[in-house]
This record gives sequence, structure tokens and C-alpha cells, in this order.
Amino acid sequence: MNTTGTDRAQPEIRLPFPATEPPAVDEEPIVEWAARFDLLRVCTAEEVRRAGYAAAGAWMYPPSRDVLWGQWLTWLWLVDEELDAHFEGRSTAAPEPPQSPREVMPPPGRERAAPCNRFTRALADLWARTAPNSPPDWAERFTADVCEPFDPSLLALEAQRTGPPPDLATYTAHRRAASATRMCLDLVEAVRGCHLPADLAAHDHLQTLRTTAVDVISWTNDLHSLPREEDSGAVTNLVLVLQHHRDLDRPQALDEATAMINRRATELHRLARHTPRLAHDPAERATLDAYAQGVLDWTAGHARWCATTRRYA
Repeated sequence: MNTTGTDRAQPEIRLPFPATEPPAVDEEPIVEWAARFDLLRVCTAEEVRRAGYAAAGAWMYPPSRDVLWGQWLTWLWLVDEELDAHFEGRSTAAPEPPQSPREVMPPPGRERAAPCNRFTRALADLWARTAPNSPPDWAERFTADVCEPFDPSLLALEAQRTGPPPDLATYTAHRRAASATRMCLDLVEAVRGCHLPADLAAHDHLQTLRTTAVDVISWTNDLHSLPREEDSGAVTNLVLVLQHHRDLDRPQALDEATAMINRRATELHRLARHTPRLAHDPAERATLDAYAQGVLDWTAGHARWCATTRRYA
């Protein structure tokens, strides 16, 4: 069990759905890809190996063994590492996140702009290998979700290193947008070949399913990343929000955060079981079933990976 700022064991997250145990994976293709695009400036190759980004892809996107999905996660997390280094003053160089992902992720049939930095070059490479099998409406939705975490207003709160944590409502809305989890759940459709028709993707039930999963995933991440974020002065962490605004001590805040995760996970499981019922057509029901299972697999796989990765050590 982890300990987080106390000598007390961290409360247990109990997901009512299992993770799919992945096969052993090789981290070297991930490391080599990141090095090829010069993404290893803040993190070393050894740190990427120890974090286990290839393992993350295997845990979160079963049953695929395509390294592409782990590379998407690697791109996302290495952008995050560079932004954190900049916000924390560990790097004096200006960060190079993709300011306009749309420019290198054009809809099918449109010309791609020349990438302007190493992160957009890596993004263009990922998109070139993802887009050919993507319906236009999914591509547009995915591109919007890739852009979302780089909104300047979100980055401003992420950069905050002084003052109290935001209130729970502000934190929750911020975390849902800034976590980049929506783009990760979009990729479930690409991995499983279960692209949702536009009308179903926009359905209130699907939006609630996704939001519930984002909460479980983001809050789980907060439990594991708490020591590192607290050391850096970051304030956008569920445990810190609860501790400050509900006047809790650390063990109480950890208990409450874990209880919130477990309640949301139970709700997520219920929503996933009901998702196929949105459609009457057998093919659409199969698509919905595959997507809902993929969301559960991603959520459970993420929790298992968080418990073993050295990214937050």
C-alpha cells in the first residue's frame, strides 16, 4: 500500500470492474520514438522506461498490442512533464506545447501545416498514423479534445504555485478539462474500431458516462501524484481541495477522496451496463457495448498502472 504524507496506509480504491491483465511489453520502442522527436529534455530515457508508458498503453487499451496507443500517452505525459518543469521553475526554457494542434491535425482531405516545434512534429506523426481509419466526425471531436487542455485559462490555474486550492466546484470543472482524459477515451473508439455515430456520441447518457469516467480517472491520479504535486506547490489536487475547504486532516481527506472515487466508480459501472440499451439496431448496440467496455477497461487499467508506475516516485 502507498503512504501519502502520513505513516498511515492510503485508503483502497475499489473498482467494481476488473482490469485486463496485459502481456509483457517492451518499453524501448516508446523510448526510441520519444528520442527521435527530441522529447527527452526534462525526462531521461531511463525515467521514461521506469514510468512504463508502453505498459500504460497495454493496461489502458486492451486487447491491442499496437505501440501507437502508448505513444499517444507518452506524448501527452511528456508535454505535461515539460509544462510542470516550467511552472515549478525547474526549467528556464519556455515550454513547447502544441499551441494549435488543429494545424497539424487537419480533417481528411485538407493540407497539414508544417509543424512548428518538436511536440507538434511528434503530434503530426501520431495523427498521420491514426487519421486514415478515422471517420470525419470522430476526427473533429478528437481534435477538439486534444486542444482542450492547452486552453490558456486552464494552464493559468495549473501554473498556480501559491495560495489556497480552488473550491470543489471550480476544481472539478477544471480537472475534467485539464486532465486530457477525454482525448484518451476518444482513442478507445480508434483502438476497438467502434467509432460512435455523431448522434450517439452527443447523447446525454454517453456524455455522462464519459464525465463519470473522467472523474474516477482524474481523482485516482490525484491520490497517486499527491506527494509530488504537494512538493511542487501545485494546488489542483482533490485531496488538497478537500483538506482545505472541508477543514479535514490529511487522513480524513484521503478517506473522503477515496470514498468519492468508489462512489463514482459504482455509478460508472451502472452507466456502462445500460449504455447498449441506447440503440435498437444490433450493430449500433454492439458498437455501444464495445465502447462502454473500453471505457471500463481504460479506467481499471489506469488504476492498476498508477499503482505500479514510477512516474510519481
